Amino acid sequence: MSKKRKRKRYRPHGCDKHHLLFYRSEWSKGYNLLLRRAFIYEIPITVHQALHSSVGKVPPLDEQEGKMLWELYKQLDHELSLFEALDWLQLNAPNAEFAIAIMAQRGFLKNNLEG
Repeated sequence: MSKKRKRKRYRPHGCDKHHLLFYRSEWSKGYNLLLRRAFIYEIPITVHQALHSSVGKVPPLDEQEGKMLWELYKQLDHELSLFEALDWLQLNAPNAEFAIAIMAQRGFLKNNLEG
């Protein structure tokens, strides 16, 4: 049997993939995994490393919260930019802890990407 080789997606030089919903071990099942995979953005490596050093993790959602957020996400009819995604996640946050973690990320990225 042969395995198909996956093609690497083009990644701009000096950039990393950042999952807005991190860490992998906590966002690895059910609706949380679907959500984690839906919110991936390219950011500069240095910003990515600094973000994970400076900003706390995003607390995982329980099954009901994850399902609710996933159902809302599926209703979107367009792809979200990085800051649109952060705003959307905060606006639709199923709990206060989640909203605070997303706001912290947004603040860090706004200061380090747009400044």
